[in-house]
This record gives sequence, C-alpha cells and structure tokens, in this order.
Amino acid sequence: MTELKTVEHLIYFMIKNLRLSRYDSRFLENLEKMAISTCRITSNQVDLVNKLIDKYQRQLIKHGFFIEQLLNLPWSTTIVQTTREYTSAHVGLLDDNIILKTPYNKAFITEFRTISESCFVWDHTNKYYIGDLSTYSLKLAIKTAKKHFSDVRYSDRVSELLKQLEYYDNTVYWTPTLINSNGNYMIACSNEALHKAIEHIPLNAELSTLAELVRYGVTIDNTILLTEEEQFAAEYNPKVEVSDLSKIVPWLQNIKCDCVYVSGMSLTTLIHRHDFKKNIEDAGIRYFENPKFSTQKKLTYKCPVALRFRMVPDFNEPLNLAKIINVVNSQPVNLEKNETM
Repeated sequence: MTELKTVEHLIYFMIKNLRLSRYDSRFLENLEKMAISTCRITSNQVDLVNKLIDKYQRQLIKHGFFIEQLLNLPWSTTIVQTTREYTSAHVGLLDDNIILKTPYNKAFITEFRTISESCFVWDHTNKYYIGDLSTYSLKLAIKTAKKHFSDVRYSDRVSELLKQLEYYDNTVYWTPTLINSNGNYMIACSNEALHKAIEHIPLNAELSTLAELVRYGVTIDNTILLTEEEQFAAEYNPKVEVSDLSKIVPWLQNIKCDCVYVSGMSLTTLIHRHDFKKNIEDAGIRYFENPKFSTQKKLTYKCPVALRFRMVPDFNEPLNLAKIINVVNSQPVNLEKNETM
C-alpha cells in the first residue's frame, strides 16, 4: 500500500489511481497546480477535498486506506481563511476586455460554456473567462453570474456602467413591440430603419396586420392577443398539433396567406394530407409539396407559409416566408402488453 504523508500526496494518488469524474479530476489537478505555484490554498478548498475523500471512499478503501486517517492528513501548503474574494463571482474590465472570475461551480461552468462560446474564452493562466467588451458580453456575464452565485462583485468601471443603466430599470419593452396605449396602436422601442420598412402598414389588431408585422421582427404585446387565432397570427414560428390542421385553414385565410408549402411528411402523417390539402385548396390557397415547387413560383406569392412536419429546413421552400409552422404530435402512444410474453 502506498504511504501517504500529506494531503498533497493523497491528491496526487487520487488523480493517478481513482476513477474520477471529469469535473472532480479537473478540480484536483488545478488545486495541485495552485498549491505549487502560490504555496497556499483556502479553507473552502480544504472542505471540498474532504468531500471528495468521502465521495470516493469506496475506491480508496479498496486501495487499503482508512478514511478517518485520510481526513486527518496534514497539509504542507499554507491554509488561508476563505474570504469574499474566493467565494464570490467577479466581473471586471481589463483594457477593452471583460473578465469573469468565479469559484468552482459545475452548473455555472456547464451553462456558461454552452452560451458563451462566441464571445468568451478561458484563460488557463489567470483562471478566468475573458472576452471583448460589448453590451452583449457584459449582460451575459452579469446575468449568468447572478444566476449561479449569490454574491457578485463588480470592478469600479463596471459599477459605473451599471449605474448609468439604472435609468432603464423600469423599462418594459426592449425590442420593437406593437402596443395599444389608450386605444392608439404604436410600435414601442422602434428605430428609424424599422419605421421606414413598415410605414406602409396601418397599425391595428387585425390578423393580417399582426402577421405582417411579425415578418419584420416586431413582437405583439400580450395584452392585444385575446384569442387563439390572434396568438397564431402573432407568432412567426407557431406550433400546431397535427390533429388541429383543419382548424388553422380559416386562420391562414384571415392573414391573407396565398400559398402553403408542405415538407417532411412521413407515413404516419400522410393520413392527414388529403383532408388538409382539400381544405386549403377549397379556401383558395395554393398547395405545394416538395419537390413539386419550381424556383419561378417562389417569387409569385406575397404571403407564403411553410408547413413543416419535421424540424429540418427544406431548401425548396418559398422565399420571404410569412410563417414557418411546425406540425407536432403530442398524442400519447399507448403501449399494450404483449399477451404472448
């Protein structure tokens, strides 16, 4: 049996001989490097090591160790009392970059890596995330840090930026939104480019208006949407149950849809095809399926809609789609017990 005289020896043994999770292995490896480079560790890190000893006690016992003896091993590295610096997240600025430094938190690491790949990288030397300073990166860092840590510290420069934003604390709309204010319809949070693009559209709550505004990226305020049909008109990418396809035909008429392009049908959905196609054509709307849709026809429709039975886009779809409708089937599957088993 290997003789362990210090916790540092134990950490080395665990890294080399135990089956550790990726996160636990990384923590111990980083702690080992930190102990060598700084000659000190924090009391919180000591507690985490003790938890890992308890977590992997079965493997350690198989190697002939007694857990109580391992928990009583001395540290050769200096232990300092954990301070706020080591238990809180920190958002700061370095030249034209934003830095985010946090204590180890598995949930935070998983989420932040997923959502921040495009603007943050991990600095292995300084042990923090760093990215170009922008409104998006600052908001992302602060929002994610506050979600996973109860205590978030800001540098003086970041605090100054946040203080300037206090004026907008009570802001309701952050994206262009159709609202009804005392009977008057208007676009909140608009801009010059959008105003010029939609100045030909009369602002009201008609279904065709809602559908047209959504094509320009305008959100419809929920207070305007009173019916299921209005909800449908106000979404660019609505979901519709396969059993409700006949219900949306008059809705498509009311938003002045002139073409429905259907893709991704399977054997299980073909049973709905005949009735839906007939209803669409009876409503005066052109019906097409892949690949029966030529490039020339793509340019002749003013309000084409794509109906997808699969989430995969179809490159034969019309241009300038008014809506992309995803057909879903939430009907539960009944599995009957095989009587022969």
